[in-house]
Amino acid sequence: VSFAINDNLSVSYAQLETEFAESTKVDETVSGIGVAYTSGSMTVKAYSGKTENDNGSSSSADVEANGITVSFSF
Repeated sequence: VSFAINDNLSVSYAQLETEFAESTKVDETVSGIGVAYTSGSMTVKAYSGKTENDNGSSSSADVEANGITVSFSF
């Protein structure tokens, strides 16, 4: 889901669930949120995401990622 708040700012959210055929594995869930702001030729993006039960393993640690990017177009 993505929503443009105005011409310069947008927000998005995504979620994905993977079911494994093997009965010994649990479902993997990946979710994330992102924000993008554009001003002239500069864009700033921020994101945060999390994976639960990575590769169908309940014993594996959850994985999180966060970041900020800045880009310029000429």
